[in-house]
Amino acid sequence: MTARDVGRLCAIVDAFNGIPIAVVGDMVADLYIYGVPGRVSREAPVLVLTFEGEELIPGGAANTTNNLAALGAEVHPIGLVGRDREGSAVIEYFEERGVDTGGLIPVTGWRTITKTRVLAGAPTRLKHQLVRIDREPEGAIPPEAHAGILEAVRNIAPTMKGFVFSDYGYGVAAPGVAAMLDCVRVADSRSNITDYRGFTAITPNDEEVAAAVGHPVRTEGQVRKAGQVLLDQSGVENVIITRGNQGMALFKREGGELFLAASGTEEVTDVTGAGDTVTGVLALALAGGASPEDATALANHAAGVVVTRAGAATLTRDELKEKVEAGPPFS
Repeated sequence: MTARDVGRLCAIVDAFNGIPIAVVGDMVADLYIYGVPGRVSREAPVLVLTFEGEELIPGGAANTTNNLAALGAEVHPIGLVGRDREGSAVIEYFEERGVDTGGLIPVTGWRTITKTRVLAGAPTRLKHQLVRIDREPEGAIPPEAHAGILEAVRNIAPTMKGFVFSDYGYGVAAPGVAAMLDCVRVADSRSNITDYRGFTAITPNDEEVAAAVGHPVRTEGQVRKAGQVLLDQSGVENVIITRGNQGMALFKREGGELFLAASGTEEVTDVTGAGDTVTGVLALALAGGASPEDATALANHAAGVVVTRAGAATLTRDELKEKVEAGPPFS
């Protein structure tokens, strides 16, 4: 990697500050409950934990929002929350950080998507997850709530340089919402990765790709074949496949591909939310005018930072630049 490469990538990161970008999708509240193991219960063969504390942080589309805010973007989340404690906590979290919450719509009868993780460990050591409990909305999105999402997107679209669609399968990030948009559009979808036709990019992981194309994507040849299939099926400009400890692969409609080794050699602590970070950084870089190759390289470096941290983590522009300077972006 040359000094020119480092300088170019760092300049892209510096330009993140103030880029207006919206996140449409399934807002999740990640609730972490921490405990210290003391003994085995007499009632059942399970650990008894002494409660140590709890915290609620943004997950899902809200984690993508949080990542973009930490990188200095002017971010506008658009989605639904319930009129419950978790929904209020998500809104309050962003209000305290100066993020516009006008697009977060409280809906009566809609439960905020909440993922509760119970973690145990000694007070001075890394805690390990024992169990996760998911609480989800029941039934379809109310028509008036869907209309509110459309209105929020329509009102803000003229001033945005990019949109991220964070689709966890709850119906908020419906592809049809994007029909009115004419800017950078990046989608991260759990199960509908070929539905976002005409988008700038999609960012599926290897498991999602295997399910979509019907064959494994373990080898480079299998990944290459799958990337071309997704380009044909989805009609997007770029397909970025995240491959865990194998790095990432970029395939471009106009021709060309790029395979990246995983960034960094640090021990992976937690992969929770790493895909949200990848999507956010990729969209932010593309919205700022970066090439797909440079945007993918920056997203790869960003993932290498957040997986060394517990929970759905974020990183700053300075941390991303330090990662760029520490290692080559291209394999």
